[in-house]
Amino acid sequence: MDLFNFCYPYNSRCSGAKINEDSDIKLSSETKEAYLKLLDAQRAWLIEQNHDEKQYFDEDLIRKHLMKIDLEEERILLIH
Repeated sequence: MDLFNFCYPYNSRCSGAKINEDSDIKLSSETKEAYLKLLDAQRAWLIEQNHDEKQYFDEDLIRKHLMKIDLEEERILLIH
């Protein structure tokens, strides 16, 4: 199992998890920093795959997941 598939936040393990503005979820600064680094690593991996000449993945699929990573990053930054 590679790191991307293990850590990807939109897999079946997290599909039912929803956080709204009224949520009382708190993240320590260390946890938030580690998660943001993970999202950056995922973003870099997707961009690398998009530039790969063999094109294993559809460009629209990559864009979709880049957008999800961007939204997840914004959500995490809003959690106090």
